[in-house]
Formats: sequence, structure tokens, C-alpha cells
Amino acid sequence: MKGFTPGEIETLTASFLPEIEENWRYFHQHPELSFHEENTSEYIQNYLRKQGIPFQAGYAKHGILAWLEGQNPDSRIVALRADMDALPVQEFGANEVTSLCKGVMHACGHDAHMAIVLGVARVLASITDLFAGRVLFIFQPAEETLPGGAQQMIREGLFDKWRPDALLAQHVFPGFPTGTLACKPGNLMAATDEVFITIKAGGGHAAMPDTLVDTVLVASHVVVALQQIVSRNAPTWCNTVLSFGIIEGKGANNVIPAEVKLVGTLRTQDESWRRQAWEKIGKLATGVAESMGAGCNVRFEHGYPALNNDAVLASRVLELSQILPWMRQTLDAHAVMTSEDFAYFAQQIPSCMYFLGCSEPGVEHPAPLHSPNFRLDSQVLQMGVNTMAALVLDQLIETRTK
Repeated sequence: MKGFTPGEIETLTASFLPEIEENWRYFHQHPELSFHEENTSEYIQNYLRKQGIPFQAGYAKHGILAWLEGQNPDSRIVALRADMDALPVQEFGANEVTSLCKGVMHACGHDAHMAIVLGVARVLASITDLFAGRVLFIFQPAEETLPGGAQQMIREGLFDKWRPDALLAQHVFPGFPTGTLACKPGNLMAATDEVFITIKAGGGHAAMPDTLVDTVLVASHVVVALQQIVSRNAPTWCNTVLSFGIIEGKGANNVIPAEVKLVGTLRTQDESWRRQAWEKIGKLATGVAESMGAGCNVRFEHGYPALNNDAVLASRVLELSQILPWMRQTLDAHAVMTSEDFAYFAQQIPSCMYFLGCSEPGVEHPAPLHSPNFRLDSQVLQMGVNTMAALVLDQLIETRTK
């Protein structure tokens, strides 16, 4: 970075740290579910007004686009994204900061994401004379629920006025200790689809299996047969997961149900194979069921696409993070089978998501994301603001020297 040092970024962030931590505490204590982030959105809007940062609200109901302009604002545009929604999870344990909403919890770190992006806005708002270009701050609702808020924000004209040259997002990750950044060019997260299979036959008395088609038995064979989609059909270079979490047959100890429902998830890292997998799952499930005398209906609810990081941008994130003094280690990330609707942004804008470790150093088995025991090391807030601010300035200050 030319013209602004990491040490100066640290000093600025430290001066605003009480505000950053206060924002995080509010978000964690007042979580809201997908597409219901009304109070969260109002809080963010009030904070932006207080800081004199312009914004437009109402995208996908509760989404917000805020912006800052440096010198020559149209020379380059960098955007940051934070997701806003929480999960239907009851938080466990007595902690310094605990959800006040029964059955709702920020178990995926979105509270930290919002606090960090607001912190970056606060830092950059104080030095707009030191960079060229424009910074966009995207607060996106409903990352956790299909169809997600990202696609809806895009459809509602999020990028119609200003189209970013680069878009960044960070995701806290308890698998790494605080002070760790992990990233990779190319595929980072999987595409996701929900799979619904219904096995139908007449049903009847469990003591007379010879007079009926056993839908439970058929469903069991279908589940086992479908495992070959992963083990024998998926390309060896493409990670694939097919898991079933619901097998529902409303029979009884002596009643074979007329139908059995299977609900599962398909995760893939390649869009071409993803489409092939849909066809193979449908044909195999139907074929097994029909061969055993049952009917079969297969339906997919298509979810988020695979998330692919821009190669140039991701490489720069890794390069810069290695020289940031607050970063203890930089890792080449492995692609994971979780999914993110940030992928919709990445389909249109050169984008990069990276993981930021958020577990206290020394904790051997931190609770994973989406767990009621998930805990966030609050030190990640300062490191997250430092890192995002450094990445933005790296993109924008360079434009002043050209």
C-alpha cells in the first residue's frame, strides 16, 4: 500500500474500537431471522446517519447499500459485503454477550460481519482525502435461507448505478485461531440443492408384506443406491456430497405407510456436473423404486451456485495478508462443501471471499458454525476491520499513483 501504512490503519481502528464492539454486542443480542432483519436494518441505518455516510435502504426488504467517495470517485470502485441474518438456534451457555431472542442466534458470525463492515466504513470515512475511488458497503439480508438475499438485491438494481471493479467479503471461521487468514483462487464453496424424493405404493398391514409393496424397504434401497452418485458417478476431481437428513414414513409398528419421503442435500463444486447429477439422481431413484413395484417422484429445489473467487483478487488478498503485522498466519484454504449466496455476486463482479479465524488461541476443539455452542473471539473484530480496510486501501490508493 502506498501512502498509508498498516500501523496507521491499526491506530485508526483502535480509536473506533469501542463503537465497533458496541455494534457487535447489539447485533449478537438482537438476532433476526432471514428476511425479518427489520430492527437490524434500522440500527445500521441509524449508525450510518450518525456518521454522515450516505445510503439507500430497502433492497430485498431490509438490505442496505452505503457508500463513501474519495478523490476522483469514478476511478475505481471497491465493494464490501456483510450478511445480516441469524439462525433458528437456541444459544447455549452463559457468555459475556448472549442472544436475548429465544430460539434465535447469530451462530454463523453474521453479527461480526456487520460490525466489521460498519467499522471499515467508520475508518475510511475519516480518511476520504487519502484514497481515490468509491467504496460501497453492502448489507445483505437472508443469506441462510433460499432463495437468499443476494440474488434479489441484484435484481432490484444493486449495481445499476455503480458497478464495482472488485467485491470483497470475509467469513469468520472457528476452525482457525484468531489472527489466521485463509483464502484460495478459484472454487471456494460448493453449489447446493435440496432433494425431495417421495416413494409411493398402496401401504397396508406390516404382518402381510407379501400383499403389498413395502415403501420403507424401497426407500432404504433408494438411499443406498444413490450413494453411487458420489462414489462412482461424480468426477474424481470434483468433490460431491449427497446426504439425506429426513426419512419420513407415517406408518406404525404394524402399518406399512402408503408413502415415504426422503429429504436431502446435494453439494457439488462444478456447475456442469451439478446438472448431470440432477438427471442421474432422478433416473436412479425412479428406476430402483419402479423395479420394486413402487412409484417415485423426485424434485429439486435449486440453491446457490458454486462460489468461485477471482484469481487475481484472491492472489492479492493472500499476498497482502502475509505482510500485515496483526496477521499471525496466512493459509491456502481448501474448498469447502458449505455454500454461500455471495456466489451470485461473484458471478457478476470480480470477487473474493476469505476466511478469518475467530477462535481463541489454544482452544483445541472450538464449536463449529451453526452450533448453539459457537463462540467468537471478540479480538477478531479489530483484526477484521484492520484487514478489510487494508485490502480496500490497497485497491484504491494504487489508483492515485497511476
